[in-house]
Amino acid sequence: MTTDDKRPPTGSSLFDDDFYSRARRPRPGLSKYRKDKGDDGHIAPASSWGGDVVGGYGGGSFRKHSCYRSHPVLEIGGGKLYGGNYRDHDHLPVCDLYIALERDGTSPRFDPSRTTLPSAVTFYVPNMGVPQDVKSFRVLVETCVAALAAGKSVHIACIGGHGRTGMMIAAIVARIGITTDAINWVRANYCAKAVESPVQERFLAKHYGVIPVDKRAV
Repeated sequence: MTTDDKRPPTGSSLFDDDFYSRARRPRPGLSKYRKDKGDDGHIAPASSWGGDVVGGYGGGSFRKHSCYRSHPVLEIGGGKLYGGNYRDHDHLPVCDLYIALERDGTSPRFDPSRTTLPSAVTFYVPNMGVPQDVKSFRVLVETCVAALAAGKSVHIACIGGHGRTGMMIAAIVARIGITTDAINWVRANYCAKAVESPVQERFLAKHYGVIPVDKRAV
């Protein structure tokens, strides 16, 4: 976390002008993948997690066979919600808040006690799994709901942008009150692959009142 991120809040709201002005600033020590946009460049350095590394932000082979780049923006709750890959999102507009559900190596872990947030946070959820810290996850969902209500843009991502990302988007959909059939809604409006495991469906049913789709989740 940078020194700039540690400054005390200038207002009483989580989404004050100071927070969003910092969301546009480069973060010292990190490469800027969108120099023309002045983004904070929070994407992790290149690694060997699959295929040829393209631009230092992910595997070319994985990218070629994944559909996350075609996921549509969801205009819900008053703002814009994007989902996809936590390292490869330079094809999208710069967002106000980035949430990585993987360990991205650079962004600070989400701290539910903070009154303001850096522009990018990590909240690790195991692949195909569910949050271990349910209370903090609820706060993170509320943070997204508040950002959307303020007309902001939020990017939520794991690797493929399906299981963990789809689960969180479904939680937001249910929390906003769009529908309790949130899994089918997300699959119809975001990606048919969203919410990948019965345990994720059970989590949504237990904590957000979402109707399970997979019979194994009942």
